[in-house]
Amino acid sequence: MQLEEIFLDKILESFLSNKKLNTLERDVFRLRFSKKNEDKTHGEIAKEIEKKRDKEGRPIGNFTNSINTTVQQVVHALADQYEEEIRVDGFDSLLWRNTKRGGKVEGKDGRFSPWKDAFLWLWEKKYHCWVWSWVWEQLIVQAREAGEQITLREVSISAGRTLDIPEMPRFVVLKDRPYQLYINLKRNASLLVLGQSTSGKRLCYCPSQAFAPTNNKISASEPTVLPESESPAAVARKYFTYREVGEEWVLAIVTSEQLNRSWTNVGGTKWIHELTAASLIDLWEQLQQQPDAELFFKLFEVTDV
Repeated sequence: MQLEEIFLDKILESFLSNKKLNTLERDVFRLRFSKKNEDKTHGEIAKEIEKKRDKEGRPIGNFTNSINTTVQQVVHALADQYEEEIRVDGFDSLLWRNTKRGGKVEGKDGRFSPWKDAFLWLWEKKYHCWVWSWVWEQLIVQAREAGEQITLREVSISAGRTLDIPEMPRFVVLKDRPYQLYINLKRNASLLVLGQSTSGKRLCYCPSQAFAPTNNKISASEPTVLPESESPAAVARKYFTYREVGEEWVLAIVTSEQLNRSWTNVGGTKWIHELTAASLIDLWEQLQQQPDAELFFKLFEVTDV
């Protein structure tokens, strides 16, 4: 199922949990607020619903004359359900409610359309916010927890070598200490390494201009080490150093074919890519085309003692 369709289903689930919409209103929401139907008229949507209902044995008759009212009810339900989010996102849900006959709002030369404004909020704000949390959560759910396959090893800056810290508990790293990331999955494949910091930022470590400019593959014979020995980060002795106490996530994605998205391509002046909702959409769509992809995650606790 396409990500956009999953999103609409999740919105409908939130309505169902609060009994906001009846079955007809849910049908209208599903079709009127689908991105693929953005340019269709209410009349065209009404005809689709009539056909859908006839096919399901739930005839509705001529719906064209009343669809405007039903769309208005759906918009009001959105305003009620997400009022605070709408306000924080800079939209005015009061305008969605303050309609005159014909669905126009007083002011703005009478050209303001509540359903179009609600559509804009849904796809420009709510969708990207949902993608940011839902896609990442799904990637973690689908991933296997890595043990010694993904580790952080402290680096001695003066000696230029790694140090073992046997007294530290497993999966715990110290704040303000430099570390190298070791990934040893014992297979030959393409590699994408993402991370989520204690601040909530998500970064692409591999490939990246800073940590892995020459290689985005793993080998069955030896571990992949980030930053690479000749990378700009390693040359400048800039390693993985965590400045805040909290949780640091590492997500390794292994694919038989290299992921080919602009944000995974090394080059230009961007040293490391900070993920956005658009990045996660690209990644999700690409992974749907690679059923053999394997995901591994590791959660590290950053402590100052």
